[in-house]
Amino acid sequence: MRGTIQNQASPPAKQSPYFIQITAGTAAIAGLLFGFDTGVISGAILFINREFGLTPFTEEFLVSAALIGAVCSSILSGRLTDLIGRKRAILVATLEKLCKLKLPDQTGAAVDLTLWKAEK
Repeated sequence: MRGTIQNQASPPAKQSPYFIQITAGTAAIAGLLFGFDTGVISGAILFINREFGLTPFTEEFLVSAALIGAVCSSILSGRLTDLIGRKRAILVATLEKLCKLKLPDQTGAAVDLTLWKAEK
């Protein structure tokens, strides 16, 4: 049989013996931090409500924005990393955070606060 190429199985890639533990640990820490962020917004909403005089709808919208923002930013950061590479994506994220250090102090309305929280 001339011209046919037989498929040969390639040898399995070598992984660190601690790969599963590192992956599980990273996922656990990410879940812990996500839960911590949810707890922070739940505790802060009392003071935010008092400061901005939120209605129940805007209060629910503000808390939901944190969760929706996390999902959207995860999707967008994955796409960005595919386009420009991991190191450049980290640099872009760092520069974004540095630019936003003072800007949330300038918010004057609950809508602005919600938009800043959603981007976080």
